[in-house]
Amino acid sequence: MRRSALTFVIVAMATTLLEAAPPRCLESFSATHVKAADATHRALVHQGLERSATFRRLIADIEASSWLVFVQTGRCPENVTVACLLHFVGTFDGKPYLRVIARHEDRHPDKVISVLAHELQHAREVVQAAGREDPMGLRDLFGRIGRVSVKRPGVVTYETDRARQVEAAVWRELLGAPDRCVLDQAADRTARP
Repeated sequence: MRRSALTFVIVAMATTLLEAAPPRCLESFSATHVKAADATHRALVHQGLERSATFRRLIADIEASSWLVFVQTGRCPENVTVACLLHFVGTFDGKPYLRVIARHEDRHPDKVISVLAHELQHAREVVQAAGREDPMGLRDLFGRIGRVSVKRPGVVTYETDRARQVEAAVWRELLGAPDRCVLDQAADRTARP
């Protein structure tokens, strides 16, 4: 009983930190092409920007393109994955867009941020490739630059070495960088009269 209560408290604290986006982190976020669909994903993207140079370069490369990338909660075709880039291209306000799906429940925020970086690297691969802007174009691209990681009826997923390298680099950067958003929030509380 005591262990489950402790687990609940830890999960509740992590959820609270994710849901409350600190004001200073919000001020530093100016991306217009990477759009998080909810407060939790916005907070994760903010933390990635604050704490990881690799994450910032990913966002900058997407920002320099005409593409949009929407980050939202959902389930990937391969249910065991934390996040994925859907092989779907849409158009919004005349711009092509991609969708990154990410699940953050029951996961450490740093793990989700590093996996988001992995999927944003896949988005960068699409953005930087000159090719067809449709699902078949995405499959052709990933067939050329990556390899099939899962293949079963109705589901084919691809992996690239570069996305794995980016995920590992962001993970290392997050481990070495304090969560400045949380530190800023603590400083704001102690500075109040």
